Amino acid sequence: MTMQSTTKTRLIKRALPVVILLVGLAISALLLKSPPRAGTAALPDNTRLVDTLQLEKTEHRPVVEVMGQVVAKRQVTLYPQVSGEITQVSSALVPGYTISVDETVIRLDDRDYRIARKRMASNVAKANADLLLEQGQQAIARREYELTGRKLSPADESLVLRQPQLQAAEAALALAEADLAQANLSLERTTIQPPFDGQVVSLNVELGSFVNTSTALLDMVDISEFRLEASVPVEQLQWLTGGDSVSGSPVRVYSPSWPDNQFRQGYVLSVSPSLETGTRMARVLITIPDPLAQKPENRQKPAIRVNDYLRADIQGPTIANVVALPREHLHNGNTVWLMSDNNTLEVRTVTPLFTGQDTVLIANDIASGESIITSALPAPVSGLPLRTREDTTDNHELAGAARSGRKQPL
Repeated sequence: MTMQSTTKTRLIKRALPVVILLVGLAISALLLKSPPRAGTAALPDNTRLVDTLQLEKTEHRPVVEVMGQVVAKRQVTLYPQVSGEITQVSSALVPGYTISVDETVIRLDDRDYRIARKRMASNVAKANADLLLEQGQQAIARREYELTGRKLSPADESLVLRQPQLQAAEAALALAEADLAQANLSLERTTIQPPFDGQVVSLNVELGSFVNTSTALLDMVDISEFRLEASVPVEQLQWLTGGDSVSGSPVRVYSPSWPDNQFRQGYVLSVSPSLETGTRMARVLITIPDPLAQKPENRQKPAIRVNDYLRADIQGPTIANVVALPREHLHNGNTVWLMSDNNTLEVRTVTPLFTGQDTVLIANDIASGESIITSALPAPVSGLPLRTREDTTDNHELAGAARSGRKQPL
């Protein structure tokens, strides 16, 4: 390598740092002369984009959602009160058919009972005649006793006047009348009617069967109302009231097999005084009138069957000045995420007045107009900077106006 080329290389190495420094100074001067315009600065990297919901205090009714099984108000098995052969069976005695309280559903052979009634009626007639004869004998005895003019002791006088014979005749008549009443009652019992309007569950006998007082004729259920047995947490009992259709808490009953807009009305009848073993929940009895939808006002509504498993929404009393919050926005059972006035996260502890399946009612810990954060936050820490979609839109508009040289109104 020549001396000249070596000298050039040394000069280049010494000049290169100076050139780089001069270029850097020139770029810095350009940046200082052209500062960024207002509205074009990017938001901090740690600012989270969230969705919010503004809350307002209004009136709400807590709804206690329960599941339960349908049971009959009354379910009975009919037995005959007399023995005999079945001579008639109603065509309505088919499982699922409805029978009324004044309808004859089964008849027994009543010929023996009619004969027995005639026999008892003749006994009554004979006893009545014997009493009349004895009354005549007593009148004759009294006349003869008075003609003697003698005064006997009360015991002897009773015998002379035939008092025992008269009492025996009266007793015989009373016994004959009782036997006749029993014969009439047995004859009536050959005609079997249901004790209430109901639906046939099963028929256990057929025409021609011989039955006695231990023979089960049929099973039936009362169709005036069914009942739903449900379990309710103890802390929810304060919202329920038992009673009749006026005073009991109103209930809406749903089934997954019905259309979405279909439900049946009911009311809370009673709350069990004891808790269930194991679950420590209270047993609630819900009444559902006209479960088979036979009344005109219920004709278009779905029917309810015994042993159905249904959902019931029990409506509590109206509570004023509370915030209704979707339950999914209540975290850890007692905290909510709110956006503060300076657009930061506030993790606030609350005490729910009512906690339902989908809704939480809060009375004192949240004010009207506050905004709750509905977005998921992986690390919710109080003071975390937040922005909403509206804020992002406003920033984009400001940036666009700055680039185009437009003034934004103050």
